[in-house]
Amino acid sequence: MREEFVCPLPQIWNEIYQKLIVARDNAENVSIPKPPVPLILNGWTFSSDKEKSVRWKETVEWAETYGFSNLISELKKSERYFGNPSDTSNYGDDFVSDFIDKAE
Repeated sequence: MREEFVCPLPQIWNEIYQKLIVARDNAENVSIPKPPVPLILNGWTFSSDKEKSVRWKETVEWAETYGFSNLISELKKSERYFGNPSDTSNYGDDFVSDFIDKAE
């Protein structure tokens, strides 16, 4: 099985989310809803690759809709999570464990 891009890694996704929140707040337009909350921390652990992929796509669409797509820069390969975006099973626990083991 060939793995595909699913979403940014949790830390990168959070950084993007924080930029989008600041931009939304600075826009001072109360009609703009908050961007979709990233699936990080427990959201990462308890979500499937498909759920992560869908939420990331929702984030990109939100940014495009409200004129903030310039805040989502091209992701380096090292900033991307690869998996199976059509898989509905939960691999988050395994990924997080592997990621932490490699970081130590």
